[in-house]
Amino acid sequence: MRPAIDENPEGVLSGEWPDNFSLVSYEDLRKYLESQIVSTDKMSPTAKLSEVMSRPVEVAMADQRLAEIDALFATQSGLPVLDGEGRCIGVVSKKDKAKASKGLDSTVAEVMSSPAITLTLDKTVLEAAALMLKHKVHRIPVVNEQLQVIGIVTRTDVFQALEEANKA
Repeated sequence: MRPAIDENPEGVLSGEWPDNFSLVSYEDLRKYLESQIVSTDKMSPTAKLSEVMSRPVEVAMADQRLAEIDALFATQSGLPVLDGEGRCIGVVSKKDKAKASKGLDSTVAEVMSSPAITLTLDKTVLEAAALMLKHKVHRIPVVNEQLQVIGIVTRTDVFQALEEANKA
């Protein structure tokens, strides 16, 4: 039985994942999501990421100081992080920034989440949703064969695609 929202507002509103959530296998989660989502001609969980991803993508370099990218967090909650060769090696988020031990003097590499969880253009909205749930992330960089960022898919992109699928 679910508690009423006023019985445990912090637990209900926190959005925190249960500690054992990562015990669910990716395949089991994918199968469950497929069974819960209805496909349509407009947009479906099988739509390719190339149809829903956002681009162009603002990125951060691993050796940048947080002060250099701080202004980007006014409009974005996270950024893919690139190494010197332009490959995606992680993601830095507002939450990572808040935990920086040296504040804005910290480098992106010191606070970013890595290794990068990425997908390629040929993957589907459903695969992105399952990966976001499995790894408890809010955004996934979309990369090419050389691991260069060519787009980003966010929870909002996924939810909008799934919402369109359920409208019809």
